[in-house]
Amino acid sequence: MNPIYSIIALIYCFYNSVPVVESVDVKIFFEALCPDSRHFIINQLHPAWKDLSKHDIEISFIPFGKAMSFDDGDHFVCQHGDDECYKNKIMSCALNKIDDKTKKVEYLRCSMDIFTSRRIPRRQKHDASKQCVKNADVEWHAVEDCLKSDQGKNLQLQAEKETMEISPSFIPTIVYNGVFNQTLQDRSLYNFKKTACSFIFNGCS
Repeated sequence: MNPIYSIIALIYCFYNSVPVVESVDVKIFFEALCPDSRHFIINQLHPAWKDLSKHDIEISFIPFGKAMSFDDGDHFVCQHGDDECYKNKIMSCALNKIDDKTKKVEYLRCSMDIFTSRRIPRRQKHDASKQCVKNADVEWHAVEDCLKSDQGKNLQLQAEKETMEISPSFIPTIVYNGVFNQTLQDRSLYNFKKTACSFIFNGCS
């Protein structure tokens, strides 16, 4: 067989080898101050969700990344400093209080835009991020109570456990149905909608 035809056949087999199901479980591992996480959430996840939300997709978000815990969660060290640790915990608490998947996506888009923005002075970012929580129909005091209690710490320890099960080398990492696949990861970063839709019977609208 002509080598070119062989390559084409292999590519065709791969793109048609993704198991097609009625539903798919997606986990997104990210960091609050990570530029790549921001880019993915704002430019891939958020615009894709309008169509993806019409399908049976379970999606969860794990804000931890390459952080580490010490002393049973009394102290965390994060890739982008202490401020990222605090914002990771804010996001864990907020996401825990938001039930609706679409509102979670909207919250993430809002928060990532504020947390990593160069337009908003640092001293104003905290107040601006509170509005992201309120926009998701959650009272800020509920998130604040979580931050000040063991719940916030435990949510981050759970995020660490889930992250370590994957041991990502790059953040963000996108995992489908509990199994990391480097090819799907690479495709997701550039076309998340198409990659997620490849698991859905008859694709997405």
